Amino acid sequence: MVVARVALGNGLVPVGRLVFETDGRRAHSTFIYDQEWIDNPRGFDLCPQMPRTSAPYHASSGGRDSQKRDVIAGPFADTSPDSSGESHMNLAV
Repeated sequence: MVVARVALGNGLVPVGRLVFETDGRRAHSTFIYDQEWIDNPRGFDLCPQMPRTSAPYHASSGGRDSQKRDVIAGPFADTSPDSSGESHMNLAV
């Protein structure tokens, strides 16, 4: 299990945490807003499909036809590398 703390700005204001897990051929992620972000009057929804609530947001993928990017919840999928970026990362390792 990989856990990423999501924070905003130089002050690292806590926004939430993104948990990524894989088990065999299936993978999934869960994003949970921090209560501090939910209560923050300057806080905002990270995307329209993820309003600020204490409910977790899940994304999953499995099987041959699934897209790897579908595994990452909501707006975080846009930050993951595409296949070209992944090949460059593999070369650097």
